[in-house]
Amino acid sequence: MADARGRAGTGESASASGGDDFQKHVREMLDRAAIADVMKRYARAIRKNDSRMMASCFTDDARLESNGQTLVGARAIERYYDEWFSSTMNGSGMFDMQRVVSTPFLANDAEILLNGDTATAESSGLAVHAGKRGEDGMVVVRAAYYEDEFVRTASGWKFSKRFHGNHWASEFPARIVAK
Repeated sequence: MADARGRAGTGESASASGGDDFQKHVREMLDRAAIADVMKRYARAIRKNDSRMMASCFTDDARLESNGQTLVGARAIERYYDEWFSSTMNGSGMFDMQRVVSTPFLANDAEILLNGDTATAESSGLAVHAGKRGEDGMVVVRAAYYEDEFVRTASGWKFSKRFHGNHWASEFPARIVAK
């Protein structure tokens, strides 16, 4: 039997011979995109000082290791970031400066490895935070890396574990134009 292009075939339909593989590849692409969206939402939560958005990225029993802290559970993560955002906005927290604005995290493409309803990812990039130390403008640039574990939940993919480390950090005087 010839196919639509006149080639000899096995007589199997496209769905029988390749449809399952096609569906599997589509599912993997959608899963990778959904996981990348979780990673972007995490970065957006930092930029917007939104601890609730941050917590929405994690399972109820997730583990986050970041900035010398180990947090367990989405609620603990939300409380920690509530305090962290508040302290960085008033100048008493990380960087010893009043954080005015953070840029979107400038990341490389994450390597996402799927395994059914779980996944792992590794990524790195630059975080840029601008603010004031006293009356002086300051920019802090950090080269960060992440080692992540994800799980598919009823409400989508979420972090089940996230490790955040830093390769290096540098500070620069700056003229802050954001309010």
